[in-house]
Amino acid sequence: MSVFSGEVQSADLQVRQNNKIEPETIFAAACGCSMMALAASAHGIVNSLGGDERFYNLCARVKHGLLELYMSEANTTIDTEDLRARFENASHKIARAGIENPASAGGASAWQCARMAWLIIDPLESHLDKNKIAVFDDFIKQKYQTARGFFNVLRDNKMLLPP
Repeated sequence: MSVFSGEVQSADLQVRQNNKIEPETIFAAACGCSMMALAASAHGIVNSLGGDERFYNLCARVKHGLLELYMSEANTTIDTEDLRARFENASHKIARAGIENPASAGGASAWQCARMAWLIIDPLESHLDKNKIAVFDDFIKQKYQTARGFFNVLRDNKMLLPP
């Protein structure tokens, strides 16, 4: 599936002890990581971008866009409400894991967010290893850098997020 550009898909993700892992679960976990990175990247500069309401509107548009992109690329019929619920559930669990286990420098821990993303995909902790977690950790950090760069350009040019 091109939504993730092959970043998090691997052979052992597809089948685990003869239990198929659904692509929608992988999508929800990756999107939850993306939303956490987006929120973290705006920390401390939201007011200079137009305030909380504009930022929340941006988050809603990003979420809607991710869902639309996935549904347009899916090869099967997807229950939109189920996909939305998975996205919301994953986003909440990932954010909570990061916030409840802060990084040493303060703020949410990307590593803990990445760990939770894998547990959403495969809830058996015995299947976790640091290399798998590192994939999502890098994914979160890349999304953070991209979003932070975008917000810095807006702020530096005294532009606001759209209402």
